Amino acid sequence: MQSKIKSADFLFDVTGVFMLLVHCFMSFYGVANDILPFWAMVFFFVCSRTGLAGVGHYHDHRKKDGITDWGDSLFDMQYVGASTIAFDGHSIIHHS
Repeated sequence: MQSKIKSADFLFDVTGVFMLLVHCFMSFYGVANDILPFWAMVFFFVCSRTGLAGVGHYHDHRKKDGITDWGDSLFDMQYVGASTIAFDGHSIIHHS
């Protein structure tokens, strides 16, 4: 069972990294070059931001070792204005 959990965690991390890379690509290149129509871009960002916040929430509850908890700050992604400073308030204080 431990190996299945470790394998599932790895696949979750691979999916999370892929989502983050696609989100960053669309945030910069996609917006600058109008890859999608406005309505599709809004739908994409609502889904990707919510999904990445879910990745961050899972990482908040994961064992902390400085490597596998790389996604902790993604939990605060939904708090757009405060996402760069809220990491220490919500993720570290509340979820540690």
